[in-house]
Amino acid sequence: MSRPSVTYINQLAYADVPYPTTLNPGDVLREPYPSVARAGCGLCCVCMMVEFLTGERLSVEACINLSIRAGANYYGTDMNRLGRAAAKRFNLEMEVSQSVETLELWLEAGGCAVIHAGREHGLFSDGGHYLFADGLSMEADWEGGGAAMKIWLLDPSFTEQKYERPDRRGRVELRDSHILAGAELVKEECAKRSPSFYLFKQRG
Repeated sequence: MSRPSVTYINQLAYADVPYPTTLNPGDVLREPYPSVARAGCGLCCVCMMVEFLTGERLSVEACINLSIRAGANYYGTDMNRLGRAAAKRFNLEMEVSQSVETLELWLEAGGCAVIHAGREHGLFSDGGHYLFADGLSMEADWEGGGAAMKIWLLDPSFTEQKYERPDRRGRVELRDSHILAGAELVKEECAKRSPSFYLFKQRG
């Protein structure tokens, strides 16, 4: 499938970069702050989103500043606030949705999304986690045979071991930097988060 190139950003490479945010509801914002490696998945997704749609590079450090100015730096990242701040700065359109069908329509039209996954013993995370979705395609269904729609994801916390955990192994396909996951699987993993999908596209 054809898509704009985007530089994959792994939050784990930013273990020494502090992100002034909180980790739990009700926490007070104070030093020592967590690192981007621990709490910056949303930042990395927004940086990738901006490059995907505009070709411009937004550094993680610049995204931290944008998050702080937008008041999005609590409980990790408030994607509604950060996403809208980034959309305004780069002249993009943003909508939110709970519908995986709407997500598919935006991806098919050349848009992209930050998806909010998270449930206990989840595929992408055992808690809340943002991933970047930049495409979809009909692929061979290695579980049920035939073909199925797969969403292309970039996981900011990817490691070679993450998807080898017994309850995750074989549930997604790894293709270069991307993870290919079935649309119904993405829907299931995001069902407990509202909004589930932050959708972005070029304006006009």
